Formats: sequence, structure tokens, C-alpha cells
Amino acid sequence: MNRSRLISCTALVLALIAQNSFAGGV
Repeated sequence: MNRSRLISCTALVLALIAQNSFAGGV
């Protein structure tokens, strides 16, 4: 597995979760 790809996917998932949490909080 490519490390850079793993980091990219992780960052994308974290961004999605943060966005959903922010939208839910507001």
C-alpha cells in the first residue's frame, strides 16, 4: 500500500467527518 495514498485518504475522511460534525453542530 502506498503511504502517500493512505495519508491522502485519511485526510479526506477526516475532512469529511469534520465537515459533517460542523454542519451537525450548527
